[in-house]
Parts: sequence; C-alpha cells; structure tokens
Amino acid sequence: MYRCWLLIVSSGVDFYICSALSSIGIDPKSIDIIAGKSTFDSKGIKVQYFDSGNHNISENFKGVRTALHKTLYSKIIYFGDSYTDLNSASISDVIFATDKLKNYYQKTNYLIFLLVTTLMLSKYLMIKI
Repeated sequence: MYRCWLLIVSSGVDFYICSALSSIGIDPKSIDIIAGKSTFDSKGIKVQYFDSGNHNISENFKGVRTALHKTLYSKIIYFGDSYTDLNSASISDVIFATDKLKNYYQKTNYLIFLLVTTLMLSKYLMIKI
C-alpha cells in the first residue's frame, strides 16, 4: 500500500490557489499549501515567500522547498509549467509538465508526463487523493 502526502508548492499567491482549488471542488484546507503569503492594505497587495524556518526567500522559492522535501520523502512527483519550475523538476523523481517546462524537456529528450489541461490534472488529483 502506498501512502501519499499531497503538497502544493507554488510561486503563486495563497488566496488565488485556494480559490482555484475550491472552483474544482477541492477543499483547500484538505491540502498543505506553501505559496506566496499575501497581505492587503490601502496601497495594494504585498506577497512574501518563506522557507521552512519562516525566513523570507527572495529567489528560487520552489527549488528551496523541493530540496527540503527531497530529504524528507522517498519520491517527489512534480507538476510544473514554466522555466521557474526547472530547479524543482530537475531534482524530482517524476515530472508532469506542460507549456514552457514541457517544451524545455522535449528538447532535452527527458522523460516527462505531459499535462494536457488543468481539468486533466484536477481529475488525476481527485482520483489519487
């Protein structure tokens, strides 16, 4: 029997990810989400990223978090779509890629799984949870 911990690490912002999950029927409180922490004030929105020690991270947020989880778990399954995912994807065991990340890996002949649509991803997650 396999046990799986689903974790979302995203350079997106927390309120957007929670809204997106809710829109496809997934309770955001049922998944650990590590993303940009947003605060709103009269000047607009401020987004900050933190490492596991709650220290501000200014670059390679997903890579830092993925490297930490690589030391804690036997396998990392990574979903990505952009060049900002390269550091994390390169140290992951399985990669699901779309858009720019897919194009990059197709040029390097690296074995990846291609994500066709967000709907496909949501169905995959709902089946596997």
